[in-house]
Amino acid sequence: MADADSSTASPNEQDLELIRLGEAYMVLLRDTHGPSWGLHGATDDQIHRICTMEDRIAETPARTAGGLAVRLFALWSIECERDESLFAGPPEGASITRRLAWGALKDAERLAARG
Repeated sequence: MADADSSTASPNEQDLELIRLGEAYMVLLRDTHGPSWGLHGATDDQIHRICTMEDRIAETPARTAGGLAVRLFALWSIECERDESLFAGPPEGASITRRLAWGALKDAERLAARG
């Protein structure tokens, strides 16, 4: 079994926990958002699960671009307060903070796709 910090470990092995957590986080966010966007209709259990996942993502350091993308998406999710820009990016005229955050997330995703 390869050490998680080993240079011979594949990117997926290096950030496997974080990437799996990110996938589960994305599914949960999609499940909790309806046509109105936001967590208005989310149950207390769903909100608790989201917050727990965000805490775990915040505590897990990224070792790869894929892991960094997971952490940046969690940051984006919190920054946009789960509004309509959550999966679509910032609207025209958005603040520089939002444009930079979205751009950094997209950069990490692009770098992760390159392997």
